[in-house]
Amino acid sequence: MTSKVHVELGPLPSSAAHAWLGSTLRLVAAVSAHPELVPFEVPQEATDTFTLHLLRWLDIARGSEVFYWVDEEDPATLRALLAYWVRLDQLSDDEIAHLGVSWSPPEGHAFFEALTAAIIDAIAETSEFGELAAELADIWSGGS
Repeated sequence: MTSKVHVELGPLPSSAAHAWLGSTLRLVAAVSAHPELVPFEVPQEATDTFTLHLLRWLDIARGSEVFYWVDEEDPATLRALLAYWVRLDQLSDDEIAHLGVSWSPPEGHAFFEALTAAIIDAIAETSEFGELAAELADIWSGGS
């Protein structure tokens, strides 16, 4: 069993990170503040962990024109976060509007694509994730 999952994201333009991170921070804050507006439960611990990661990434993006991040994540934590992230990413446009937020603007798409590819690559190298990498690739091939 792998003790940690190695994730490497970048290098890519920090401008793409700014765009995606800003909208995603607003989405996570809205879900945290109004959990009754989404059709599933996202525990406060999950929104807190998402927010922590998003703010760390925003600090990196603010500190350089090029975004680059490497870290190791506990497999169980990563699996739980991915389950909630996939559900958040599958919210309808109406549900997003009802939360009072919006999806990332087009300039953030490069960050979303790089992030999802980095996650898929990382878990594909980790035996305890089984077929999840292929499942996520199918889900995120048309992501937000």
